[in-house]
Amino acid sequence: TTEIYTLSLHDALPIFAGGSSYMCKTKVGNWLEDQCLQEEKLSEFARNRDQGSSLMYNVMGKRNLYATRVPLAPRAGGTIRYGDVIMLGHPSTGGVLGVDLTEACLDANRNQKLVSCAMPGGEPDHCARYSFMLEPTTDDTQEGDDVHFGESVLLRCHDLLVLDEQLGATRPPFYLASGLKNDRNGSRVSNQQTIFATTTRNMAAAWTFEKVSGNTGVVRQLSGGEAVPCGTGLNGPTVVLQHKTTKTAMSASTKNWDSTDFGRELEVTCHNHL
Repeated sequence: TTEIYTLSLHDALPIFAGGSSYMCKTKVGNWLEDQCLQEEKLSEFARNRDQGSSLMYNVMGKRNLYATRVPLAPRAGGTIRYGDVIMLGHPSTGGVLGVDLTEACLDANRNQKLVSCAMPGGEPDHCARYSFMLEPTTDDTQEGDDVHFGESVLLRCHDLLVLDEQLGATRPPFYLASGLKNDRNGSRVSNQQTIFATTTRNMAAAWTFEKVSGNTGVVRQLSGGEAVPCGTGLNGPTVVLQHKTTKTAMSASTKNWDSTDFGRELEVTCHNHL
């Protein structure tokens, strides 16, 4: 047989006689762990708040630095030369080429920095973010020589962007570069051939200016040897900037928008539309 034992409520009352009653503030179980967890949550909230504020100030400081006005090549209507500081506009969208040397364009390679097409909404300012210095790829060409169509040239980001204020020194310069697309390094919006800024100075950073036919927009192959003309603002001569080793043109499309610390901007890639 199974014996059943019962304990009446009257019998159970004396067991707790004299004990403190349960209240909402009474600690139950491992109360020290609960208290430490609550303190850690408060500390984490404070850290996130402070970090968010710090990031906001960092972005504001970066925007102020990148917006610093710099002089460009003064020879409007002439030709561009090695050593000149130029801007590269995109006539069909009104955009202008810009860089962000603090943001990686791909997580797979943090050393490749973001290049995009900013949309200033008017005539762009001559600021450090939009400025690039022309460098020769060989020692045979000297600073001050004309840049010719079909000739390899390096586009160096402005030195102001690599100035380390804490050390009082300049970090290695960055150059615009590109490379063949594969399954790991396609652009982050359209998955096309990526354009990025890098400190590596090699043929991946070599570009050529190509002349464009005014009627068809097709690159004219027989223009090699002619000096590249320069203009003022977005009203300058229209040329194609082509990557030397992959033979693809620098391009942008209003179909491909990217989110940056400077707002929504067009993605810049190497892609032949014609």
